[in-house]
Amino acid sequence: MIRITHAAAGLLLSGLMCASASAVTAYPQTDGTNTIPGIVANSIIADGQGADWTGIVIRADLWTGSIYNGAPDSNLPQSAFWGVPGFNILEWDTWVGVPGDGTNGIAGGAGDLGGGPLSMTGQTLSVTAFNTTTTDTGPVRVANLSFSSDANGTFAAIVSFSDGQLYQWSQLVSDGVLWPEPGALALLGIGSLGLLKRG
Repeated sequence: MIRITHAAAGLLLSGLMCASASAVTAYPQTDGTNTIPGIVANSIIADGQGADWTGIVIRADLWTGSIYNGAPDSNLPQSAFWGVPGFNILEWDTWVGVPGDGTNGIAGGAGDLGGGPLSMTGQTLSVTAFNTTTTDTGPVRVANLSFSSDANGTFAAIVSFSDGQLYQWSQLVSDGVLWPEPGALALLGIGSLGLLKRG
């Protein structure tokens, strides 16, 4: 029996959906250390395998449920408070950028993905962010998207790297978890069968 976790499926799917063979990768993984009841935290990991990540474009549109953003002005990474009792909840807030890096900027809405102006509401997220350091060569968590456990909708992202490569993929949001779209799951299943036959 083959069991594929959300993170592994996202990683494999990302490889399938990338337009060209690439040394870089990006993928979501469910953060099992999240302690907020009814909230699912999804970390977005970028791995330039030696190349720095330079930007990320994110668009999420929910049909049901909501995007979690715990308190006023807590939508940015505030890692200095994560270890402080009572403030650790901010780690699983929805944010974009490398925690504690301090060199990230927000450029606007997710234009490349059809998003409008920079926005985050209860059911939509449209954001483009950039990174000016050269030290985040990955793997590094570049965003966190937390959804209510009844959230369903779509998600898409593009991550750019300093060597000029782009990594683009899309997922479904299902019960708060970033999960591959059905067509891509079929491709993933075919690929798995091929691996089984070879073994």
